[in-house]
Amino acid sequence: MRFVLLCLPLLFAARFTDEPPPAACAEAALAEAPDAWDAASAVTGDLTLDGRPDVAFWKRDGSSVMLYLAACDGERMVESWRFRIPVARHCPPTAAIVEAASLIMDPAIVERVCATGDRSECEHLRRENQRRQALTDAGGRELRIGGQACPGARLRWFAEAGGFVRFSD
Repeated sequence: MRFVLLCLPLLFAARFTDEPPPAACAEAALAEAPDAWDAASAVTGDLTLDGRPDVAFWKRDGSSVMLYLAACDGERMVESWRFRIPVARHCPPTAAIVEAASLIMDPAIVERVCATGDRSECEHLRRENQRRQALTDAGGRELRIGGQACPGARLRWFAEAGGFVRFSD
């Protein structure tokens, strides 16, 4: 699995909630570049895994998907990021979507690794999935860019790295 560190923002204090981001925060985020994000779709979830709801605006732009993520703290936007994610060549740009997705690894993959007899890797993956389950239960999500017909990339917050990391599917 390849990954690329995309940005290094400050970390936030932990507090978990499933609430959507306040409209004022989403409006503040869009006010930064209203023309650029005209007709953009929105996805919400706790993308920075800090317990607060965040919002991601996205739209297709030629052979790429443009993303604008905003971390919210109540009514105000506290941090924002912009990304351009290329769409896979075999994927028509109109088929590309962005969706909030679970952080949990497929249990079949974990069990396949465990079946190889590598006990330490098996225990590590099971512990990691338990940690991810707790984050998901608290509202944590990653962004999946692409769609079923054209897998592309996943964008996930990593506190250890201090930013978003992009994984290619």
